[in-house]
Amino acid sequence: MSRKPHPYNWIEEATAKRHDALRDKLHVKPGHDIPEKTLEKAEHSKSPTERKEADLAATLRGFHGTK
Repeated sequence: MSRKPHPYNWIEEATAKRHDALRDKLHVKPGHDIPEKTLEKAEHSKSPTERKEADLAATLRGFHGTK
């Protein structure tokens, strides 16, 4: 049985494929933050993929600056 090592980096795996996909869908320029209001609208989108990406973005936003 193959197990992953303990310090599993789930963030890297979750954002590896298309890290700018949500930014492209929301028409936000690279280098700019996604506005919170836009992110909240995306969390209630009809598209399940967009909802998941927006939820992950909101989760990762909460990690910013914590040490």
